[in-house]
Amino acid sequence: MAFGDSITAGKVGDSVLPPGVTAREILARLRAVRGRPIPGISNAVQPLNAYPAQLHNLLTLAYATQLISVANEGLSGERASEGVSRLTASLLAGQPEVLMLFEGFNDIDDTPNNVASIAADLRSMALNAQGRGVEVLLATLTPVTDARKESRATIIALNAEIRGMAAALGLGGVVDLYAALDGVPGTIGADGFHPTVTGYRRMADIFFAEIVSRYDITTRAPSLTTP
Repeated sequence: MAFGDSITAGKVGDSVLPPGVTAREILARLRAVRGRPIPGISNAVQPLNAYPAQLHNLLTLAYATQLISVANEGLSGERASEGVSRLTASLLAGQPEVLMLFEGFNDIDDTPNNVASIAADLRSMALNAQGRGVEVLLATLTPVTDARKESRATIIALNAEIRGMAAALGLGGVVDLYAALDGVPGTIGADGFHPTVTGYRRMADIFFAEIVSRYDITTRAPSLTTP
C-alpha cells in the first residue's frame, strides 16, 4: 500500500507554467482548491502515471506467477496529522503486508519549518503500521526546484529526521527518493513540486529496487565449482 498526499495520488507536474502564472501562484491555487481542477492549469491526478501504478506494473512483470497488488491510498491536500487519522482505516480495509509511507509536503507548504511536528506524525503512522504487523518502507520527501527554494531547507531538515527515524524504528533504512531525483533534469514539474511522468517512473524504479532487495526469495541454482 502506498500512502500519502497528492504525489502518491499521482498529480503530475506540468513541464511548463501557463503564461503569466508563477510557481508560487500555482501552489497557492492548488492548496485553495484541494485537488479540484483549475481552469487553464493541468493539475489533474493521473492514476496510471502515479508511482504506485508504475510500481505495480514493474512487480507484476517481474513476478508473473504471483498475485501482486499495489494499492494507491494517496489523498491530495492531506496534511501529515490528517494522515495519522486516516491510516488506520486504510490499513484495516487493505490489509497490506508492506506500507510505503511518503507524506509531509502539505505541512511544509502551510507551516514552514514545522519539522518536529511532521516527524512526530510520520513516526506515529510508522508505529501504527508496525503494531499491526505491516512492514514499513519510509521514504524521504522528493526535492523541489528553484521555484520552491524557500522550502528546500525544511525538506532537507525533515529528511534528516526521516533517516534517523528509520534507523531508530528498525525499518532497514529509508527509500531515498530525494537522492534519486535531486538534480535530475525533467523529474520535477514547472510548479517546482509535483513530479513529472518521468519523475514518477523514477520513483517507481527506486521502490521496485528496494522491494526486490528486501523481499525477493527466488531460488537460485547452485553455482558449479570445479574440484
